[in-house]
Formats: sequence, structure tokens, C-alpha cells
Amino acid sequence: MKNKETRRLCQAVHEGKVRKVEHMVTHQQGEVIDCDGTGFEVKTGDKYQHWEGSNCEPS
Repeated sequence: MKNKETRRLCQAVHEGKVRKVEHMVTHQQGEVIDCDGTGFEVKTGDKYQHWEGSNCEPS
């Protein structure tokens, strides 16, 4: 995902909207819980993971 898309998605999450992403390497999908400058904190099932934004696409 490009930086502009990452920022837009993070803004939506910080506004309380639910957003999901797919990790393009593992093909896992998860709900974005929080963001930082480079990636996402994602909930997948009962686990929380940090995914780099460059490895993700909106799902």
C-alpha cells in the first residue's frame, strides 16, 4: 500500500471506522486496530500483529 493510502486508512481508523487489510505475503486478513508511521496493528482471530504498510492492501 502506498504512503498516501496508508495515511488515509489510518485516519479512518482513528475516527473510529472499521477497516480491514490483507497481508500480501501471507494472504491473512485482519482488522486494523491502530497505525503508526510505517504499518498497522492488526487483529487476526485472537492474535494481534504488526504488519508493514508496504505488505498490505485494503480488503
